[in-house]
Amino acid sequence: MSVLKRTLTWVTLLAGIWGNTGVLWAQKTSPVFQWITRAHIAAIYNDNLVIGTESRTPLPPLDDRYLNYTVDVGFRLALPFSQYLTAMYSYNKEDEQQVTFLRRVDQVFYGEWWGQLGRFLRYQVVARYQSFDFVELSELNFNQFSLKGYTVWQIPNGMQIHLDVSREQKRFVRPSNNVTGYSLVDASENRVNMRWRKWVTHHWQIDFRLLVGAIAYAPTKSVFLNNLSGLSPVQQRKDKRLIFHPRIGRLLWNDALYLSGGIQVEQNHSNSNYYDFAGVQVTGDVAWSLATHHFLAVEGAYGVYRYPRRRFDSRYRNTKEDFRLSFSVTYQWEMTAYLELEFNYQLLQNNSNDSIDYNPFTTLTYSTFQQNMFKATVHVDLGRFL
Repeated sequence: MSVLKRTLTWVTLLAGIWGNTGVLWAQKTSPVFQWITRAHIAAIYNDNLVIGTESRTPLPPLDDRYLNYTVDVGFRLALPFSQYLTAMYSYNKEDEQQVTFLRRVDQVFYGEWWGQLGRFLRYQVVARYQSFDFVELSELNFNQFSLKGYTVWQIPNGMQIHLDVSREQKRFVRPSNNVTGYSLVDASENRVNMRWRKWVTHHWQIDFRLLVGAIAYAPTKSVFLNNLSGLSPVQQRKDKRLIFHPRIGRLLWNDALYLSGGIQVEQNHSNSNYYDFAGVQVTGDVAWSLATHHFLAVEGAYGVYRYPRRRFDSRYRNTKEDFRLSFSVTYQWEMTAYLELEFNYQLLQNNSNDSIDYNPFTTLTYSTFQQNMFKATVHVDLGRFL
């Protein structure tokens, strides 16, 4: 017990010295303290709010028009030796007008510490805690915590190496035994994300991304999920995922336009055969600085996902195949130093062979859906007035 007390005493002492040093430095070097006060108001139309849920029947689309309000309050403080500390609290309210059971209030506590060693190495540690509280369905309430470490090496020959390691935990306040998808089950996820990119010439860039992850879902007593997965009520579902994404990009028009394209290969291996899959996507994106205060981004992907051990109909031995299309357009206009408008459109479409010959008695899965979402957001930086 005495060892623990001594350890806590030393940690408190060192933290106090470090904090006071930062305050003295802040008084000496100006400006180093900055308030963060932002407001965001978004108007959203979504023609299919509930997608991705495991189902044996076609689910009717639930469309809605709703508003989303967010307020961020925090500060950023410069510390000695090129280090910075950020702390922030966010309050978010989503107010669906028709599908009222999805109304929710989110709260986020965010902390970030980042710094730089010399000219070539930048590092960052981010902690984030978020609570999701559904107004009418308290059984869906959950909390999420994530911790992430991030480093970037900038090599003088135009090469960059990124490495980040993260852990995320998701916990439901009142776990239910009647859930229809693993997104409603407690989970823990670990990820290692690596990226290597290099400007081969002034205009051409090559980019390689590799993600390795593992996620474990808590045991569930849901009869529906256990029948799908083949796991017992005391078994965890454990997945291992690998994503490899090489891309090539080019700058055009006096470096105002950036085009890139690539191929993404993804594989998921699970202790439940039902959730094994492999996918290949062709990806492309455009980033265009239209003028000094205007920016346009376009992203798209089309891919095929195969589930080699998932039969979709008891009449056939065929296994499930999905053909997935995603597309998004974002336009940003920085009207003033404290006011920005953003418009976004997203399309997500999934066509599956399990929907070709649907039969309510023999079809085991049904995965065809489409979602369109339009979003207009006003961002106001109130900290400019403080």
